[in-house]
Amino acid sequence: MNELAKVEKNSLVAAIHSGNFDVEVPFRREIFLLHTGIAGCQFRENIKEIAAEIKEGDTLTLKREPDNEYDKLAILVLDPKGRIMGYVPMKDNKVIARLLDAGKNIYAIFGIKHYDNNEELSKEVLNNVDFERKNGERITKRNNWFDYRIDIFMRD
Repeated sequence: MNELAKVEKNSLVAAIHSGNFDVEVPFRREIFLLHTGIAGCQFRENIKEIAAEIKEGDTLTLKREPDNEYDKLAILVLDPKGRIMGYVPMKDNKVIARLLDAGKNIYAIFGIKHYDNNEELSKEVLNNVDFERKNGERITKRNNWFDYRIDIFMRD
């Protein structure tokens, strides 16, 4: 009676004990938290390369940067290749930072990229082409100024 039961190699009990299984949790939800931008893109040297590669719907990683000298609640936004794009804006990072610190699964989905909130100007800037505004004022190569929009989610 005191003998241990033999666990079958491919049984559910064996999988649970080994930890080598990937089972979808019932009722797992994706919860929308916030629609915001990415701050500081214009300071990234590789932003042109990232802009050329990133597309709507890409999943972005959010990573806390608690040692940031300007903002103790700083949250880095990383592209799918792990390159820094910028930060969640300070005005929007308080709750998100605390959720990340608590170990919650928080991520962002890339929305759109704008220049001055104008799609036509965005196309010109993304193509690295000089262009003129309607009033004739010449604007040249301001391709480091992007307005990236992201949606931030939590998976519980």
